[in-house]
Amino acid sequence: MAPKISLIISPSLFIPEPITLPYEYCSLTLETPKSLDEVFDCISDIKTSSLKHYDDLNNKILLWSERLKQWETTAEARYLYEVRKIAPGYLDTNERLLQPTLTKPPSTS
Repeated sequence: MAPKISLIISPSLFIPEPITLPYEYCSLTLETPKSLDEVFDCISDIKTSSLKHYDDLNNKILLWSERLKQWETTAEARYLYEVRKIAPGYLDTNERLLQPTLTKPPSTS
């Protein structure tokens, strides 16, 4: 017969308890990890899609800057049209400040 060993309960010893898994837990698959060739293919795909996206953004920037220039020219033309309706010929000369011309007083002799 085996000798009886008494159990000593230690305050620093904790018996493991079962844990509860979260509802959305899914077990790991047994598949092998991807080979390096597949990983590099994935990285090159990401790089090409990023470059394509970058080119698309550059094209959009060019398109919108062209539209902005067109809008600015039409706004300037609209402004000039309105000003020419109010004061025709005013913008056609370089004299912006109208000043009266000085005339010599008639000389009395």
